[in-house]
Amino acid sequence: MLADLLHSDRHAADIIYFSLASFRGRLDIITNLATETLANNGRKSLLITLLKRISRLAETRNQLIHSSMIGTPDDLARQVRKPGKKRPLEFIPVKKNDLTRHANTLVMTCVQLQLLIDPKTRKAVAAALADEGLDGRISPERPK
Repeated sequence: MLADLLHSDRHAADIIYFSLASFRGRLDIITNLATETLANNGRKSLLITLLKRISRLAETRNQLIHSSMIGTPDDLARQVRKPGKKRPLEFIPVKKNDLTRHANTLVMTCVQLQLLIDPKTRKAVAAALADEGLDGRISPERPK
C-alpha cells in the first residue's frame, strides 16, 4: 500500500516502512499519505475508516499486552498501574467475548483492507460471492 501511495516500487516503500521504529509511526505515514494524495471518493473514505479502526485496534492491543493479567481464563482481569493516583492499581475485567470481538474485528479489517487495495482479490471474491447470490461490496461496518 505504501508503494502505491508513494507511486514508488515496493523495495523503496519497504525501506521507508521498516525504517520507522513503531507501528504508530508506520500507520501515521500511511494515513497521512492517503489523506493528502488520494482523490476524494468512496475508496479513500473506506481506507481512512479502516486505518482509523486499525489505530483503535492497536491501542486495545497495547493496553492488553502492557498490562499484567491476573486470575483464571474464566475470571480474568488486567492490572493497570497508575502511579501518583489515590488508587495506584486498577483491576479491569477482561471478558472472553471482548477478546473474541477484538480478534474478529482485526480479521475482518484485514480482509476488508486486502479487498480494498488488491483489485485481483476484490474481483475474485466479488465473483465468488455473486456465484452464491451474495453482495460483494465492502462495508466499513464492524462485525457484530
